[in-house]
Amino acid sequence: MNGADAASLEDGSNSVPGYFSTVKSDYERPIVDTSTETVDTVVVLFIFIAGLMAGVVLLNLENMYVTRKKRELTIMRINGFTIREVIGYVARETVVTTVAGIIPGIAAGALFAIKIIGTLEQMMIRFVHKPDFVAFAAAGLTAVFTVIVNCIALRKVRYLKLTDV
Repeated sequence: MNGADAASLEDGSNSVPGYFSTVKSDYERPIVDTSTETVDTVVVLFIFIAGLMAGVVLLNLENMYVTRKKRELTIMRINGFTIREVIGYVARETVVTTVAGIIPGIAAGALFAIKIIGTLEQMMIRFVHKPDFVAFAAAGLTAVFTVIVNCIALRKVRYLKLTDV
C-alpha cells in the first residue's frame, strides 16, 4: 500500500463505479499457502513416482539389451575388446537414448507447465510465469540417475563367459 491508510483506500475505492468489495490479503494468505503446500506435496509425489518408474524402465531395458546381445558382447570379448570397451559400447546407446529423451522432455514439460499453471490460476491466485532453473536441474539429475542405473545393470557384462558362444 506504500504507506497509505487501508481505511482511506477502501473508502476511496467504494466511490468507484463497478467496485464490489475489499478483502485484506491477511485473510487470504493462509488459504493460498495451504493450497500451494498441497500442490507442492503432489508435485514431490509425482517426481518420486516418475523417478521410480524411470529406474525400473531403464534397468529393465539395460538387462534386456545385455541379455539380447549376450552373444555379440561375448564375441567382442573374444576378439580382444576389454571389459571397459564392451561396457562403453553398451552404455553409449543408453546415454544417447537418455539425451534424446531429455531434450524433448524439457520442451514438453515447459508446454505442460504453461497449460497446468493456466488451469490452476484463479482470479485471486496468480503464479509466476518465469522459468525456474531448478526445474532444469532435473535433467541433470536424470543423467546422473542413468549413470547409476548403468553401473548396476552393466555388471552383467563383467561376468560374461567366453565359452558361451
